[in-house]
Amino acid sequence: MRILILTISYAPNVGGVETHLLDWTRWLNGRNDLEVDVLTYQPITTRAKGPSVEQEDRVRIFRIPWFGRQLFHKFESKPILQFLYLAPRLLFSTFFHILRHKKYDVIHAQGLIAIWVAGQLKRFWKIPVLGSLHTVYVFKPDSSTGRRIRRVLGYTDHLLSCACSGTDQLRAYGLSENRIGTFTYWVDQDVFAPLPSEQARQALNLAPNATVVLFVGRLIEVKGVRIFLELAQKHPEFFFMIAGDGPLETDCAAAFKHLPNFRYLGCMSNHSLTTLYNAGDLLLVPSLFTEGIPRVICEALSCGLPVIASDRGGSKEALTAGIGLLTEPTTDSFSKALKQWIQQGGTSPLIRHHCRAFAEEHFSSRNAETIETCLLSLITKPH
Repeated sequence: MRILILTISYAPNVGGVETHLLDWTRWLNGRNDLEVDVLTYQPITTRAKGPSVEQEDRVRIFRIPWFGRQLFHKFESKPILQFLYLAPRLLFSTFFHILRHKKYDVIHAQGLIAIWVAGQLKRFWKIPVLGSLHTVYVFKPDSSTGRRIRRVLGYTDHLLSCACSGTDQLRAYGLSENRIGTFTYWVDQDVFAPLPSEQARQALNLAPNATVVLFVGRLIEVKGVRIFLELAQKHPEFFFMIAGDGPLETDCAAAFKHLPNFRYLGCMSNHSLTTLYNAGDLLLVPSLFTEGIPRVICEALSCGLPVIASDRGGSKEALTAGIGLLTEPTTDSFSKALKQWIQQGGTSPLIRHHCRAFAEEHFSSRNAETIETCLLSLITKPH
């Protein structure tokens, strides 16, 4: 059985979706009856570059060269330009890729643009399409944008959203119940695991008694990076550390030079992130937009690190009482929540134990079975 995973972004690009897809291809690699190809762009949001063709056992990755490292972020608020920037080239490349490498049994398309491309190919080759959505669309169903989204989503044979709120929105768009579902990210519980805090802090040269507040993610406006920087200015009593890369890395580097309680770490590997999470007292996720369950929440909780996140989308599903707080994505709201959490003893070992137990229950590799079941059902289903 042959599977094509179609995505605009994959490793070595760094982000929650990219890391999820690495986990997903590793899971599929464990099956002897599958051949898996990934077709993607060379990284278009970072300086990283991967091999044009790469193979790991039964998984092959094909990377399409493309231009404009910062255009993706510039076009995020201009969906028509972003579509024109990404979709035609991906459609052209995928069409000729299939001609060269024979027909696939199913296409697993990641996000709206990949789903649109898969839908055009489905007309030609009748290949079933499983769509995965990694964000929550909040456009009203009767709006012009909502109708366009509904039309694109209609190309799929089955559609999975990474948050229950996203699945609710799919219902609002009129998709039938038997065609939609929800999946949840997972993380390697052996990699993202608790370590002695003293050991982690020594590795990062941190004071043992400092209250360490973290941000991990893409350094872009909608992730709330500026809120984090403003909090570092507002709270000299805490030590703030930020890991990631993106258009706002210059702002982070400038803050590193001028704020004694701030450190910019750049992009970090999973192994280094585990050390960072274990050195911290709290992770902040001040996203300004409605997203699915942020992968950094799964990683942090797995390491026993509590989280304060924006009261938006999937974050509300990932946090319960005792392992974090939800608040509005403003500097004042996060400031109040931060002080409240610390004053209420949110850095205690018992809290960290609850975080780890919650993660083991909700974010283990068992979550891959949901996607696998949908994928295999499309392969075996008569068309």
